[in-house]
Amino acid sequence: MFLAQQRNLYTIFVFITVLIILYGCASPLAPQGGAKDTRKPRIVFSSPKDQSTNVMTNKVMVVFSEPIRTKNLKANLVIIPSVNDDDYEYKEKNNTITLKFKRFLRPNTTYVLNFDDAVEDITESNKPNNARIAFSTGKEIDTLFIYGTVRNIADNSPEKEGVVGLYDANDTLIVQKHKPLYFAKTDTVGRFKIDNIRKGRYLLYALKEDKKKNMIYDSPDERIAFLTDTLVIDEKTANYLQLQTVPYDIKPLKITTKRPRKQYFEVKANKTLAGAEVVFEKPENKGKILYQTEKEILRFFNYTGNETVDSLKAYITVKDSVGNLLLDTATIRFDVIKEKDKAKTKGTAKFYPTPNSNFMKGQKIRPQLLFSTPLDKLNTDSITYINGKDTTTCRAEQWELNETRTILYFKDSIVMNNPIRFKLKKGSLIGIEKDTLAGTDTNYGIKKEEEYATLTGIVRTQAPNFILQVLNEKNEVEGELYNAKEFVFKYIEAGKKKIRLIIDTNKNRIWDKGDFKKGIAPENALYFQDETLQKVAPNWVYEDIIVEVKEEPNK
Repeated sequence: MFLAQQRNLYTIFVFITVLIILYGCASPLAPQGGAKDTRKPRIVFSSPKDQSTNVMTNKVMVVFSEPIRTKNLKANLVIIPSVNDDDYEYKEKNNTITLKFKRFLRPNTTYVLNFDDAVEDITESNKPNNARIAFSTGKEIDTLFIYGTVRNIADNSPEKEGVVGLYDANDTLIVQKHKPLYFAKTDTVGRFKIDNIRKGRYLLYALKEDKKKNMIYDSPDERIAFLTDTLVIDEKTANYLQLQTVPYDIKPLKITTKRPRKQYFEVKANKTLAGAEVVFEKPENKGKILYQTEKEILRFFNYTGNETVDSLKAYITVKDSVGNLLLDTATIRFDVIKEKDKAKTKGTAKFYPTPNSNFMKGQKIRPQLLFSTPLDKLNTDSITYINGKDTTTCRAEQWELNETRTILYFKDSIVMNNPIRFKLKKGSLIGIEKDTLAGTDTNYGIKKEEEYATLTGIVRTQAPNFILQVLNEKNEVEGELYNAKEFVFKYIEAGKKKIRLIIDTNKNRIWDKGDFKKGIAPENALYFQDETLQKVAPNWVYEDIIVEVKEEPNK
């Protein structure tokens, strides 16, 4: 009996030991303790084999050097030419990934699969490096390629994690509907390379995407670069490209509502308005019905002095941030609202130019007051104008209101020979809601040469027309010249600077961002950061700066 019990205990021990071994083999957990695993997974086998030709299959199997797990594989696996997510299914097991496509791969096509961002090992989450295979369903593997950089045209910063894509040249606006045929992601300094391209004609776009990361241009929050001409890729192609992205507001401008609200009448658009013009069917209503834009609202105010106003027709033109215009009509009417139910709007006023700005001696300025709501009354005897040591009370004839009563202009330009100051007491300005605007004042000073630097140099470019600018670290323009082959910038503030040269193609002396829908590229902007500009000091003259245009970005 004792021996039988021993045999039973031995059998149980063996059984438990086998279970532990089997469980350990079946559960590839990260080992505890020991040196940190820094080895990166690598492909040790694939079917089809890397660089193989005449492949006919709808399956791809890849085996890695160690157990791995996928990371949102359909979003991160790069398959070129691109396929839709629902074109294939996948399975992962231990160190193997198998893709099964719904149909056989295209004939005479080179395919590239890159798993770098799609998998990681299970021990330390190490990502592979260059875990890619290439094979062809035809007789040979395509070897053509393009490479280059993508930068934000506004500040020359690299577009990190952007997408550069090639599309069939016969398609139009495909970037707004489909993924590219060939694509590559940019690295941390904006570089990209697209390999294994088939000889042909393509459209090229580069995207800095929003959070969706769908490789489709479908949001005004995205930036895009594009070539205006078809890109022919063959053995003679100049492979290197410099691309500059621009934001475009691609959402069509629409009017969503037109209705009375509180004591107002409001026309609401589907996005922020940059301006509006209104023509009343009856000209006598001009000046009696006022209007102003605020974000996506065009708001009308009753300035007739009567609570009851007959409905009146108006023709309105609204404009968005990229200059798109929309014409519409509105029948304007105002509801009679009890005083306690009216919207309580407190108007504000602010000076332009920016308060406390300094100007060069002899420079002309024309001060303005900008109002958040239309102005009802202006009491000029409460406005004091100080020029140097002279103090005067402003007269009504020195000021001019625009027709919507939202901007108050100082009629004459002021020559800045002395510091000046405007002081507006409380009660100077009464808003349309009969609210008294708070007092405000501003100082405008004279720049002192010893507190600023001077930059001098030459420009070498074949461009017949260009804009030359000095920018600070916030990308704000501190100085601007036009067609100056020899330049002198005075009154440059201390700090880090860069120079921007804009190729003024249409000779209008401003930078034009182009038009994506019309296929018009933005005017090129080139940036230069001379070593001497890294730390500009006051009361110094920086000479012999050379701005040389060797190569323009591609269009």
